[in-house]
Amino acid sequence: MTYKMVFSDIDGTLVDSSHHLTPATIKTAQHVVSKGIPFILGSGRQPSSVREINQELGIEMPVVGFSGALIWDEHDNKVWECGLTKALAIEIKHAVNAEFPDLCCSTYSDRLWIVDDASLPSLRFEQSITHAPMTEGDPADLLTDDAVVHKVLCTGDAAVLDAVQARFAPLYPMCRIYKSQPTYLEIMNIGASKSAAAAVLCERYGITAQDVIAFGDNYNDVDMLKFAGLGVAMGNAPADVKQIADKIADTNDNDGLAAVLMQEFG
Repeated sequence: MTYKMVFSDIDGTLVDSSHHLTPATIKTAQHVVSKGIPFILGSGRQPSSVREINQELGIEMPVVGFSGALIWDEHDNKVWECGLTKALAIEIKHAVNAEFPDLCCSTYSDRLWIVDDASLPSLRFEQSITHAPMTEGDPADLLTDDAVVHKVLCTGDAAVLDAVQARFAPLYPMCRIYKSQPTYLEIMNIGASKSAAAAVLCERYGITAQDVIAFGDNYNDVDMLKFAGLGVAMGNAPADVKQIADKIADTNDNDGLAAVLMQEFG
């Protein structure tokens, strides 16, 4: 089958373990786009950070940020979003902080990344990867009343995050509360996902889910891998993510994505 769209995660999938694009990946992405195939990046990162990767690849495409909660077109205009109200996001953040004070909770709204303490090593490390600016302060003061919060991200000990998920998921059924990595817990609108964003873009390009080949390596990619006509898990993905995939690629450090794309698009 000839696929008509590529939808790829970034960290752990498109980039290597040092968060860099390899020459093979850049060359392959440009080859796919030269055939008229949309090459869409979907990540938990902010859209501005996803756009940077697009620019490194040398392609102009829509970008999907916040694990599917926000889509920008080629010119950074908002195409679609699905988020939390300011009031609900602040309520959840305060509730988590009250019961689990050792966790770091960040609030994301479009280009704003709001943190309590920008000096924390975990946040500085994240910033070194995404290059996104942090704003230190209280979301209640920094967000307008009509702001859409695309994600609340809790980072910390994996076991503690498991406890947060078990505690708050039943209390907030209107939210998706899940781990995108062992030490990352994402809290988003129940309607926000990479598969939802992919469906919006399929409609935009006049294609179906069966026309999509998707790549991912972690739990926030599972719905996307199930959605696509061909869901490809990376060789470095957890075993239970690999189980739901149609195909297993080599690892992100061995140009696994590029190898599969060259098989499909020559």
